[in-house]
Parts: sequence; structure tokens; C-alpha cells
Amino acid sequence: MNPIEKALKLRKSIPLKSKEPYWAFQNRLIKPNRILSEIEKIIKNKSLLYEARRQYIISLCAAFEIFWRDYVKITLNKYKLTEKSLENIKNIKFTFKDIHNILGYKLTIGELIASIYTFQDPDIINQVANEVMGFDFYKILSKTKYQITIEIVKEKSIISDKTVDGKEILENIKCIKKCFLIRHEAVHDTGNRFRVTRKNIAAMHNAMHLFILIGGLCWESEVEKLSKSSNISLQRTALAS
Repeated sequence: MNPIEKALKLRKSIPLKSKEPYWAFQNRLIKPNRILSEIEKIIKNKSLLYEARRQYIISLCAAFEIFWRDYVKITLNKYKLTEKSLENIKNIKFTFKDIHNILGYKLTIGELIASIYTFQDPDIINQVANEVMGFDFYKILSKTKYQITIEIVKEKSIISDKTVDGKEILENIKCIKKCFLIRHEAVHDTGNRFRVTRKNIAAMHNAMHLFILIGGLCWESEVEKLSKSSNISLQRTALAS
């Protein structure tokens, strides 16, 4: 499937999920989580439990991929990047037929970029940042610190503030990569060598959640900066002429 066909297919799928990428990530996991919870209560056979957990990991990876594909598309469209900001794109080419279809279907820059890349690895986000936007996402994330509020609901609600260091998120990338490795083997092979525990799943989910939450804020901030600097540059050029 070429990028244009994929972009049109993704456009049709929007009504099937939340238009807000973060909630799409959460919603994608509601049913799989319920199913796994019921299985954990009923099934005692270890091999069946391991298989059920591997199937949940497939859903977890799909939710991660959906988030970043939609988030990249939305942010690139939101800040209306100029041609100057996209001058780093050198390895993406279209034929005249492609251009005719792009104009005919009014495909946006965000839709095209999101359909060209597969977001089945956290490194892809860094690749898009480098190849499309010209900034090192991982490097910027490593210098980032965010304060977030955590609410724990047990017997009573407990609200606390936590400072999240970008370096901590980068360290957890290996956990996300392990998740995608298990997904790959579960889909394309038996995948039986991975005996996934509930603790493993919790660690993978938390790593993905923080990467999405903090990484998303960092990504959008950089895209916004690039858009503003590009527009200022254009304004100066217009004034000079």
C-alpha cells in the first residue's frame, strides 16, 4: 500500500476511535484489559496465561502505534509548518500521479508523513524528528523535566506530584522495545520463549504511558518552536524585500 492509499485509509478510520490521540490510546486498551483481567481470575494453566498476556501485548503495541501516528499527523497540521521548516525532507519523493492524487484528495502534510512511517518502535519518532523536522528528539527529551500529578484511588484518593526526568523515560525505551519484540514473535512465530508476567505487562504499560505523555509534550513543544521560528524567518524575508 503506497503512502497515499494508506493516508486515505487512515482518514476513514478516524471515526472508529477517539479523535484525541491520548484517549485513543486509553480506549484501545479497555476491552483487552478487561478480557485479560477475567482470564487471570479463571485460568490457572500457566501456558494459557502466558499466551493471553502475549495477546494483550499485541493490543498494547497497537495502541502505542495508533497514538504516535495520529499525534504526529495532528501536530504537523496544527502548527501549519511552512516549506522552509520541511526542507530537511530529502528521502521522500512523489510522482506526478501522486501529486495529482494529493491535491485531489486534499491530503495534508501531517497525513502524508504519518502514512509514510510505521510507528512500531520508539526510535521511529526520533527518526521522524531528524528526517522531517531536523531536530534530535531523544537529545531534547534527555534534557527535559516535567512535573506531573498522580492520583491513586484505593480506599481513598491520594494525589501527589512527581517530577519525571527525560533520562528516566529514555532508559525505559528498552522496555518498550521488548514489548514490540514479544509482539513480533507472537504475531509471526509461536513466541513461546517469552513467559510474560503481570509485572512485565505493568512495566511495559507504564513505560509506554510515560513515553507518550511526556514525549508527546516534548514533541509538540519542539514542533511549535520550529513553526514559530520559520514564520519569523519568512516575515523578515518579506520585510527585507
